[in-house]
Amino acid sequence: YGFLAVIADELQVARSPLAAAVAAGVDQYREMLLARRGLTPEEEVGLIGELMFLNFLIHTIGAGLAISAWQGPDSEEHDFVFEDIDLEVKTTSSERRRHVISGLTQLIPRPDADLGLLSIQLTRAGGAGGATLPARVAQVRNLAGGHIARLDVLLNAVGWRSEDADLYPTRWIERSKPRAYLVDESFPAI
Repeated sequence: YGFLAVIADELQVARSPLAAAVAAGVDQYREMLLARRGLTPEEEVGLIGELMFLNFLIHTIGAGLAISAWQGPDSEEHDFVFEDIDLEVKTTSSERRRHVISGLTQLIPRPDADLGLLSIQLTRAGGAGGATLPARVAQVRNLAGGHIARLDVLLNAVGWRSEDADLYPTRWIERSKPRAYLVDESFPAI
């Protein structure tokens, strides 16, 4: 009703043309008309895993180097890229370490670098344990310092929108210790 009332007022009171009246109504009710869609549960869990590793990296090598190494959001082959090694972060909420590989090149190392796979298992946390995706984002943003603008671009690229924070109420906690594997000739292949 409100949407139609805005259009009617624009037509009758402001004497706007129909197209302008509809545009005014759409502008005023844009948020309500847009369908909100958050990340899928798999994307949410995957982003949490990458943020957990990014948090670790910031504490280990500093915010600038850590955020520069996070290449996955830029549609690169591997999630984190360093001089001598790339790292693919795989996160699952399964009871077993089962991970989905999203492309044939995802587990192929660059000619001049090794490739590692970091396996993270999460589970839903009851009570006050664990952290939500918005809490993990806030934590990494607080650590980013002067690199927050680049971090925000990367978060946007993976589909994170701060205005959608209420869509992620689930608290996640580590099910087990993360495991790292070198992707070499002894690594399982397709």
